[in-house]
Amino acid sequence: MTRSISRRALLAGSLGVAQLALLEKFGLVSKAFAAGENAPIKLLVLYIPGGVRFYPFFVPFTEADVVKYIPPRADAEQEPIFSTPSEIVTLDGDSGGFQPIRVARNWNPMNPADRTGYRYSPAGYGWVHYGLGASSAILHGVDMGSFAHNSSFVSAMCGIAGEAYRAPALVSLVANHLHQRFASTRPIPCVAINSTSVPEANNLPAQATPVVIPTTDVLSQLFSSDGARLARWRDSDRRAEQMVPNFNGMGAATTVGLTNVDALVLERTRGYRSSTHNGANPVLEGIYNSYVGVSRTLARDVVSAVQNAMPNTQMPAPYATAYGRYAVQFGLANTRVDMTASCEWILKLLKSNITSVVYAHLPERYYDFHNGGTVALQTAASRAQLDIIARMLGEMKATPSPDRPGKTLYDDTLVIVQSEFNRTFMKGPNQMSADNWQFGDDHNPIASVVLSGGGILGNRQIGNFEADGTRGAPVSIHEEDGRTVMRAPKSADFIATAASVFGMRPGQDFFIPGGYGIINGICP
Repeated sequence: MTRSISRRALLAGSLGVAQLALLEKFGLVSKAFAAGENAPIKLLVLYIPGGVRFYPFFVPFTEADVVKYIPPRADAEQEPIFSTPSEIVTLDGDSGGFQPIRVARNWNPMNPADRTGYRYSPAGYGWVHYGLGASSAILHGVDMGSFAHNSSFVSAMCGIAGEAYRAPALVSLVANHLHQRFASTRPIPCVAINSTSVPEANNLPAQATPVVIPTTDVLSQLFSSDGARLARWRDSDRRAEQMVPNFNGMGAATTVGLTNVDALVLERTRGYRSSTHNGANPVLEGIYNSYVGVSRTLARDVVSAVQNAMPNTQMPAPYATAYGRYAVQFGLANTRVDMTASCEWILKLLKSNITSVVYAHLPERYYDFHNGGTVALQTAASRAQLDIIARMLGEMKATPSPDRPGKTLYDDTLVIVQSEFNRTFMKGPNQMSADNWQFGDDHNPIASVVLSGGGILGNRQIGNFEADGTRGAPVSIHEEDGRTVMRAPKSADFIATAASVFGMRPGQDFFIPGGYGIINGICP
């Protein structure tokens, strides 16, 4: 005899089956589109809240513009920040004719670990150390369509600004899409690591809705097979291996671990096939097959899988040994950015292979201050977070793929780093002095998005800013009607482009009201 994971999981699975059957009935769920062999099979979205400037680190400007929009060298609590044109480093990798990724260097090029006198900072070197340039792309100038936090967050998640979702969030689109391929091996298609600002599935089946699992304890409460945890429900979800015939009675039966409730539902559903109108049989078959799949996946011990997943398999990066594996410390320890809990939990979820999608609202920093005096500290903190993220991606590069021999977890995963919007631009006469510089810190809806990992064309910065205004620079976009045009990208274009990386077809596997296109240069 085997045991299921819990009554709650069974109930969630049942709800998902009902919704999925309705969608299948009306033809709203298509079969998985066969993407290329290098397409990702997982998605990780890292959301940094408050509105973040990415351009002081991932620099899209010409040398002439660097001196106008990147302030003179400074420090924030002994953490050096900002760079001159000669200190901007181009990452390795074929850029395909696009502007390559250029990052601001504050480390000592002769010894990146050097912190002598706090004149240098290793933070940011991770993007060089782990060779991430060849498999990363930075999209600049994306119009989020709103200056408001909530509205822009919704826009960043689903492609349409507003207080309510008018389209499913990208995480849910991808989770639903990949579920058709990995239903039998990934029991929880979409996970959010905490309950803050969880994206919405907007009428997709239940499996597309993010399940909030912030810790192993919460995972155990939801899915543990330990009877002592759910004493009142002990034995109510006991499973026994049973032979399950195909819905139409043709072909060989399969062996599935079923509860008594499962077995009864399957028997009754299959029994209706001869007593109902023929038109109902496809709906009944969808319910039957989906329920079999839910029963099969619920029988997996996801708690042990996550507990046994090692978050770190390699030594800490040598350039960052003074910091901690997923932390950055400024100067004399006055300020510290520590993302250890977030990074290690994300890695456990991805390595255990229980899910296809992880959404991480990163709580370590919030960037909405509206105070020009905090710009320096914000710049140092965002660079620190980007370096920590690089170290986590380096760990993913060192982890073999659970599904594809010869590939890594990093190859498997499209990683997106974003915030809800940018902030107003810093502007000044030159880098000779900080005199007459403007350090505004208000909302700017024209944002940047970082993509890294599997399925994208790397080492390219696409787009730019009209730094004296609130518009993005035109980029090449393949519109819905087949035309290729040059225009500034919108959040809907970014969502459509990210979905297409997974082999999802516009207008068939997803739809975003208001119009959208695929941004050229990111998808192979």
